[in-house]
Amino acid sequence: MTAAPPTIAMQTMQRAQRARRAVTARIVVPLIVIALFIVGAVIVPILYGYDPLRTDVILRLKPPGRRCPTARSPCSAPTRSARTSSLR
Repeated sequence: MTAAPPTIAMQTMQRAQRARRAVTARIVVPLIVIALFIVGAVIVPILYGYDPLRTDVILRLKPPGRRCPTARSPCSAPTRSARTSSLR
């Protein structure tokens, strides 16, 4: 016995089902990506604990190379290595 060839109605129905699956995938994948960004935006500040709005203006105006009190050492002049002292 041979199977009857698919009719035009069956082919149309199969195309419609494939189209629905494609539309679902086109909707679900971006929603998953957006959800990951939202979850990351909520969880990262909790784990990291850095407040970008808290700034010490006095330390911000100091020249580069100085160590801050927040780095567990006093603000002092940077130490010179043998390489930089020989360049002078």
